[in-house]
Amino acid sequence: MAPENNSITFYHVATDKADFKSFFREGAKTTLSDAKGFYVWSDKTSAENHIHWLNSGFLNKSLPQHEALILGISIPKESLKYPTWQIDVEHAVGLFELFDQYGDFINQNLKNLDITLPYNESFLKKVCQISCQKEEDKTIFQFNGKTSFNSELPLVLIHYKNYDPVRPASETVFWQALVDVLCNTNPHFKDDYSRLMQATCQNGNAFKYTGQEPLPIASATHVLVDEKDQLKQTILWDQTKGSQQVCPFLKLRNLER
Repeated sequence: MAPENNSITFYHVATDKADFKSFFREGAKTTLSDAKGFYVWSDKTSAENHIHWLNSGFLNKSLPQHEALILGISIPKESLKYPTWQIDVEHAVGLFELFDQYGDFINQNLKNLDITLPYNESFLKKVCQISCQKEEDKTIFQFNGKTSFNSELPLVLIHYKNYDPVRPASETVFWQALVDVLCNTNPHFKDDYSRLMQATCQNGNAFKYTGQEPLPIASATHVLVDEKDQLKQTILWDQTKGSQQVCPFLKLRNLER
């Protein structure tokens, strides 16, 4: 679906058939637990590629019965602002360049912090200070904090210039902590962060919605993945077609057998 006027359309991949009908009844909602949210892609091709990735052998065919649902969600572009909307730090196009711009602020102000990480796959449980050191081909970020044993340890993470923006999932909690503390301590960073989202919202970036209001569904496409990893797509709902479309709930009942 192409954006109209000043609206943009995001795409969410759902893989649990039990949730299919709730999207139509209640809209798209965030879980609002820990650092989680309702995750979307800024273009449909990225959503389709995500289905291929989920269906890969590396994940042991994780799609239930090799099928998924692609939901289209249209919002006003100007509503794409922190904290209701945030960049998915695993696919953070432009984010590290923005961090670099605020390197001096990070080194001068992000000290004596008390950031308890909501969930973490590594050893660091609390961040007390963040610093960064710029070099010609990379920026070295250091998160100083405490472990569950109360020992102070550093965690060093490196961003290389002109590097793929996809980040390991084990690092994302720290990058999100850096986003949050910068947005809450520097209004200029917060404004630049929101502008970055609006500038990259149609360039293959990924975002998460953390608001409490359900987002209305603009379209829904059922996707079957065959043995050759080809996607067969069936449109269940498109708000632009109105009453001319087949009732999606008839199809959904078939899906839930």
